[in-house]
Amino acid sequence: MTRETAHDGCVCAKTNNILSFFPSSVIIRPPSSTTQSDDADAGVPKTVFRKPTPTARTVLGADCVLGPHAVVGAGARLGAGSILGAGAFVAPGAVAGARARLGPGACAGPESNLGADVVMHAHAAVKHCDVGDGAVLHQHASAGDDGFGFFLPGEDSSAETNDGEDGVERELKRVSLKKKPQTLRARIGAGCEIGAGSRVDRGSWRDTTLGENTKLDNLVHVGHNARVGSNVMLCGGAAVGGSASLGDFVVMGGKAAVRDHASVCAGARVAAKAGVTSDIRTPGDYAGFPAVPAARWRRAVARRAREERRGGTRGTEER
Repeated sequence: MTRETAHDGCVCAKTNNILSFFPSSVIIRPPSSTTQSDDADAGVPKTVFRKPTPTARTVLGADCVLGPHAVVGAGARLGAGSILGAGAFVAPGAVAGARARLGPGACAGPESNLGADVVMHAHAAVKHCDVGDGAVLHQHASAGDDGFGFFLPGEDSSAETNDGEDGVERELKRVSLKKKPQTLRARIGAGCEIGAGSRVDRGSWRDTTLGENTKLDNLVHVGHNARVGSNVMLCGGAAVGGSASLGDFVVMGGKAAVRDHASVCAGARVAAKAGVTSDIRTPGDYAGFPAVPAARWRRAVARRAREERRGGTRGTEER
């Protein structure tokens, strides 16, 4: 038993039965207030969202499936064969290509563009974001939220003062952190995979980008304005600082980090828990903190171990 309702420019689907993540038994046809398109691939732009207007029409491609309490906002477009799980949300004006799949509670937020065959697992969320064809976001992954940027006291020359403020209020305003505007986008390339709990921040002075076929493990953080190349692998807990750049085929081990504004050349491999504090310009393996060529790091570790053994031997003889 399926019920379709339309109100406030949104399309809502409710059912008495709980659907699975990829339901196949209930087909939701758009009500008369929306327009259905059989040629969804041609009708759904992949890189330009549709800004919602009071007269915007919601467009659902053929054979779209909406789970219970799924909501599609006014002016949004879903490509043919798209599937929304229970409680999934597509914001007004957002675009999803053909065969997009949003799991329970997944959210395609404002100014979102999802390409064809994109999969967003339960509670994944994007906004201000372009997601390329075939990309996968696992549970609780997110992209397009504000980056972490603040003016330090005295840095913001645009801070306004009010003549009516007393000295204490002016001093608090002068010494308080103030958020920097984060107004640009995050761009996820085709074939990318973003692991559970990972995050890609939107840009402040340039778009944050992941190249095609790049893979992020769980709990990976990519800071605002970062540029990550194609076919990059970032293992669990890795962190890429704001405005950093990684070339193609870079590999970062678990909990490795690249500082803000640093650059790592194509083909470099950074060992687990290494910290990149300056540019890496030559392909190869790097380890340690600060990160140095791995062979040099291994020699330093071996030398230190020998020194400790010798020191221990001398201490035993003295006793």
